[in-house]
Amino acid sequence: MLGACTLTRRIHCALCFALSLLPLAAQPPRIGSIRRLDPAVDNVVPPNAAIEKVAGNLQFAEGPVWVRNRGYLLFSDIPANAIMKWIPSGQLTLFRKPVFPRDFTEGMQIGTNGLTLDREGRLIACEHGNRRVSRTEKDGTIVTLADHYQGRRFNSPNDVICKSNGDLYFTDSELGRSPYSSRPAWRFPAGSGFQRCLPHHSRRQARPAHARDDVSQRPRLLAG
Repeated sequence: MLGACTLTRRIHCALCFALSLLPLAAQPPRIGSIRRLDPAVDNVVPPNAAIEKVAGNLQFAEGPVWVRNRGYLLFSDIPANAIMKWIPSGQLTLFRKPVFPRDFTEGMQIGTNGLTLDREGRLIACEHGNRRVSRTEKDGTIVTLADHYQGRRFNSPNDVICKSNGDLYFTDSELGRSPYSSRPAWRFPAGSGFQRCLPHHSRRQARPAHARDDVSQRPRLLAG
């Protein structure tokens, strides 16, 4: 039989070992690798950065934005017609559902896509099914910022970003509907109406390839 001191010592060692594994268990699994084609990417993605899977079992995840002052991540699950909220402890919950309030065929790209924050920290969302760019006010009210130009509805606003002066830039994609003659990118100056930003000479030219999200102080890609 083990003495009381020996047994206590073994239990203590086992507990210490188990506790030492908790930080490892809490870490999201790492997947894939980062291929660096240009050393300049180190200015955006640190050399020791790793890809971690923070959520799964989603239909089509898009438009992630980190809400720094609240400490959580928002992103779109487009066919699920939902905006999801993830916190670093790993909990995933609904932030907004439904986005599109009417009936739709299952699998349609109907929810939000690109998300960003404006200078006041309010959520700006590109909504496919509602064919608009919206803003969520501090009290939860959702208002339409833009849904048409010169009497014609947008097709499927897709990506959005906010500049340091408060101007919003967004693209209107051809996803899900028949396009009309031009698909430019748009600029929504702070405090005034919006305007065409880029002419539509080709699909590539109509989508800003890179932009700096000055509000979150994190670089983001803007692709239509």
